[in-house]
Amino acid sequence: AASSGTARAAMKKGKLQSLGAVLRNGVVYILGRVRKEQMAELVGREELAVIMPTEKLAQLAMSDAHNQDHRRSPQDVMARARRHLWIPQGARLAKEVIRKCVKCRLNDNKMARQIMASLPQERLRAAAPFEFTALDMFGPFIVKDPARGRRRFKCWGVMFVCLASRAVAMFASPGYDTKTFLVTYSKFTSVYDTPRRCYADHGPQIKAGATAPDWEEVKRRGGEAGTDWIFTAKGCSWRNGAAERAIRMARHTLLQMLQKDLTLDFHELEALLARAAFLINSRPLSVRLTGA
Repeated sequence: AASSGTARAAMKKGKLQSLGAVLRNGVVYILGRVRKEQMAELVGREELAVIMPTEKLAQLAMSDAHNQDHRRSPQDVMARARRHLWIPQGARLAKEVIRKCVKCRLNDNKMARQIMASLPQERLRAAAPFEFTALDMFGPFIVKDPARGRRRFKCWGVMFVCLASRAVAMFASPGYDTKTFLVTYSKFTSVYDTPRRCYADHGPQIKAGATAPDWEEVKRRGGEAGTDWIFTAKGCSWRNGAAERAIRMARHTLLQMLQKDLTLDFHELEALLARAAFLINSRPLSVRLTGA
C-alpha cells in the first residue's frame, strides 16, 4: 500500500493498461493475461499488487529474491519476485540488484590473464614456403599390413606448418622411434627443401633424436644447408601453437573423411593425410578485397 500512490499515478497515465490493471481499495492489482485460477496455480495468488521499480519496497523485494541463492540471471530473479508482487520493468531492476550485490561481485572477481607475447619475426615477414617450419607428431592410427594379412601396427602423422603462410604438409610415419621420424623428415625436405629454421615440440621421440649419433649427422648436414633447430621447453607445448592448431584442424578434417571402424593400410593413410592437407590449404588465409 505504500507504493499505491505511484502505481495509481502510472495507472492514470495508461502505463499499466497492457497489464490489465485494476484499482481496489486504493491498491493497484494486475491479473495479466491469465485467469485468477491460473494465476493462483502459477504464483499462489489470484492477483498481484503493483509496485513501481522506483519504490524502496520494490528494491527490497528484488534484493530478497536475489539473496535466496544469488542467481545471476535477471529473468530468474524477476520471476521469483513476481511470486509476491508485480514490478514493471523488473528485468532492469533485477540487473541493477545483481550488479550491486557484493557477494556476487566477489565471486565474479576474475584472475589476471596471461598477456600474450609478441609474434616472432618468422610469422610477420615474407618467406619462401616452409622456409620457417613448425612440426609436431599426432596419432596414433591403427593401420593394416597388406603383406601380412591381419597384422596391425601403429602409425603417426607428422605435421609440418609453414610459419609465414600457415600452409601445412602431412606425412605418415610408420613408427615412433627417432630413425623412422628422420626418414619421414627426409621425405618432407625432398619435396619442400630444407627449412632455414625448424621449431619442434619437446616430444621424447624428437628430443631423443637431437642427441642420437644418427641425428647428429642429419643435424650437421642440415646445418650446412642453414637449418636451425629450436625445441620448446618441457611442458610448454603451447609454445608450438602453430603446429598444435594445425593438428586440431587435421583431426577435424580426418574425422569427416575417414569412415568409422575402417582400417587403412599405410599407403592409404599417407594418401588420406595428403588429401587432408590439400583441404586445409584450400582455406582462406586472409580477407579478400575486391576493387570498387
